[in-house]
Amino acid sequence: MELSRLTGLPPVFCVSLLFAMNVVCRCVHCVKLAPIWQQLAESFSGAEDVIVAEVDCSQRSSLCREQGVSKS
Repeated sequence: MELSRLTGLPPVFCVSLLFAMNVVCRCVHCVKLAPIWQQLAESFSGAEDVIVAEVDCSQRSSLCREQGVSKS
């Protein structure tokens, strides 16, 4: 789930667990992790209180900078 899709959730939304991966375009590590991240998302797909999301750093650069994610 792209992080921006979370904005459509109700104002009161409880999550027990949130996995978020920052994605930088053409990052070798991001590319290698993508299939594993997809498996993680699929394994929690039926859980209502778990979110597996990714942050596209090309779209959310300020958020990624706050988290110490660089383009290198």
